[in-house]
Amino acid sequence: MAVALIACRVVWTGRMPEYATTYRIGWAIVAIGVVTVVDWIVRLSL
Repeated sequence: MAVALIACRVVWTGRMPEYATTYRIGWAIVAIGVVTVVDWIVRLSL
């Protein structure tokens, strides 16, 4: 399963580990932003 995920990632990123890392960091930032906004909305609505 892990091998399949790595293979998909390699194909998806065009075999560019630097790009994969940047992409992952970008999505981590987006995820943190979404969680922060949702948390903020929940606190305001209570």
